[in-house]
This record gives sequence, C-alpha cells and structure tokens, in this order.
Amino acid sequence: MKFKDYYNYVFDYDGTLIDSMEMWYGFSSDFIKSLGYKPKSDLDNRVKYLSLYDTAIILKDEYNMDDSIDDIMQKINDYIYLKYRTIKLKDNAIKLLDALKNNGKRIYILSATPTELLKMNMEYNNILGYFNRIYSSSDLRLSKEDGSAFKYVLGEINGNYLNTIVIEDSVPAMDACIANDINILMVSDFSNKNNQKYINSKGKKLYNLSMLYKEAYDEKNRNN
Repeated sequence: MKFKDYYNYVFDYDGTLIDSMEMWYGFSSDFIKSLGYKPKSDLDNRVKYLSLYDTAIILKDEYNMDDSIDDIMQKINDYIYLKYRTIKLKDNAIKLLDALKNNGKRIYILSATPTELLKMNMEYNNILGYFNRIYSSSDLRLSKEDGSAFKYVLGEINGNYLNTIVIEDSVPAMDACIANDINILMVSDFSNKNNQKYINSKGKKLYNLSMLYKEAYDEKNRNN
C-alpha cells in the first residue's frame, strides 16, 4: 500500500518529528551527575531507546535511589524541561502534517516521552491541533520494545493492521512492529545513522520528512 493510502498514521515524536535524540542520548548521565552520583560508562547507551518509566526503574535499582519511580520520573521531567520545550521541528514536518490532515487522515502520536512534555513542545511549535490523540508509553506503563504499546494504541483507535502505519526512528520499535505484523516506516535520524544496513536487511529503508511529504501529497489538492 502506498504511504498516502493509509487511514491512521501513528507518529513517534522524538527523532521523528523533532530533532531531540542527541539531547536524550546523554540526559541520563547528566541527570545522575546532578544528583551527586557517578554514572556508569554504558548508562546512556543502555537506556537510549527506553521510556522514562523504564529508565527510572534502572536508575532506582542501579543507584539505590530512595525515591519512588514516579518521583524519579518527575525529577527527570523537571531536569529536561528547559531543554526540551524549545526543540524545533524537523524540516518539512509541518508540510507533512498538513498534507495528511488536508486529505482527511487521522494522525496520532505514540511517544516514550510523557504527555506533559510532549504537549509543551507541541504548543511551542504550534502543532498540537494536528493530532487526533496523543499517547505516551511512559504514562501507559507499556513498552514499544515488546510491542505492547503499539498493540494498545491500535486497539484504542480501532485501527486494523492494514489501514494503519507507524512512523518511527527507533530500531527496537521497528523490530517490535515487524514481529507483530504492524506496518512501520522508518525516518532517518541521529538515532539510527549507524543502523542503515540492519534496517535494510529487514526490508525497510530510511525516509526523510521531505520524501514522506511528497508521498503524502494528494494530487487533487495541488492547485487548491
């Protein structure tokens, strides 16, 4: 099926619509240092694809933190608040969202980032109104990596596996979707720049948002 022919579009946010992954990849070590702990050398690499909920579990366990998981997540949110709120959209993100919305598509977000942070950045970039609903795997206590978050969202939106496509940058998310027969399209990003051969080996290619915009554009609206 062509990209423009799906009905439901489930977008990841970080690394897919906004350029935020470089910030996320180093935040765990920076956060732990701010609390007076010495981060393990492989910490950022181990948690880089995880939700804040899963990251908080690891931090609590490995650094013997007395705080509850919810308290740790809140501290992380407070720490990244100022950095995250003003991250800008990737090139052509607005054009892509416009093309889909103008063609009557339903657009959703499924992100590992908590809803509060997502909405804060969306308001900064003036795109909140594009989405039919926003889902956070962290808030849901579900995982993209095992596919449970994707299956939950498909059930929530009454989307079948034929008329719904996921748009992601995460390789583990790609693997989970493939394992669960969920349509997925991969967006090129800092997060997957070293994984192109693996992505290709799974029968996928990397797109940028300009390419997707062109594929989403309905010819009948070109002169409107």
